[in-house]
Amino acid sequence: MEKALNDLIKISKKYKKQKDLEHLEVEYLSVFYEGKDFGNYLYKHLSPYFVSNGSSMGEKNKVYCFVLESVDDYEKYFVHAKKIKHYSPSENQVFQKAKYIISTDEDFVYDSQNHCIIYTNRDETIIFSNRLHYNQACKRVIRDELIYGLVQSQATPSIMLHSSCAVDNTGKAILICGDKWM
Repeated sequence: MEKALNDLIKISKKYKKQKDLEHLEVEYLSVFYEGKDFGNYLYKHLSPYFVSNGSSMGEKNKVYCFVLESVDDYEKYFVHAKKIKHYSPSENQVFQKAKYIISTDEDFVYDSQNHCIIYTNRDETIIFSNRLHYNQACKRVIRDELIYGLVQSQATPSIMLHSSCAVDNTGKAILICGDKWM
């Protein structure tokens, strides 16, 4: 499994160097992505959060969005990974993701619903998705980061309260409700 995940890290490094990536600044995130169409899609769906197009506001967490057509081939490596359940009140559904923790600073999440793999390390998030699900998968990760602040820097700590519930397979849960910044 670790070899396959290390291959994804190598692919991300290669893509960062070789791909001609577009760039947008969103709150405390620098988002790098493939294709101008995704920028328009992202702006349309997240416009309340956008600060500016391409300008810098100091240190930012980086988000890279890459197309990887073989993303679903990696699902088999997450069969025995920790399962994370998420309840969406708006859709009245329980969603499940698989999480593989490498260290306290690094982990991989496989989201079978959105056909994507999310790799996080310190101040960087890398999203791999196939072309068919790319826009929605990347937008959801960026939106969740903006709303819930999953990897926010300590300089801007805040918690967004929203109607949601996350339960892991040990029965431990986080219930979040409301819709105001605190």
